[in-house]
Amino acid sequence: MDFSEEAVRQAKARAAAARLPLTAVVDDLDHFDVGRSKWDLIALFYMHAWFHESTLNVPERLTAAIRPGGLLVIESYASDKGDYQTNELLRSFGALKIVHYAAGYLFNSSTISAATARAFSSAPGSKLMAPTRACPPPP
Repeated sequence: MDFSEEAVRQAKARAAAARLPLTAVVDDLDHFDVGRSKWDLIALFYMHAWFHESTLNVPERLTAAIRPGGLLVIESYASDKGDYQTNELLRSFGALKIVHYAAGYLFNSSTISAATARAFSSAPGSKLMAPTRACPPPP
């Protein structure tokens, strides 16, 4: 699901070329019915503004939408300016098994250029295994 018709068109074309099944629709996450135990994979990239501004309970809604053994992947900016906060994804998705979590900074020669948070979480029943660990606060 994406609000961009072009993004959905490209996703469908790439899936077809790879002979992979894909359900992709143009919609807005505040309006789209994600259902319950419906998705094998939910991937959110740079959706921190929606995550924080939505009137819906985003973690509860996404957790309920993943099928047993499914995977939730989130990657976005992390900072103190409206992005994900340190370990916020760990706290927000406690009902899921966290199979990977990383938060850190991308550096150039002398300054921080971007801070990111990445989480891979699985619904109960997943065979994915990895240690759960919190990341230290940013410098």
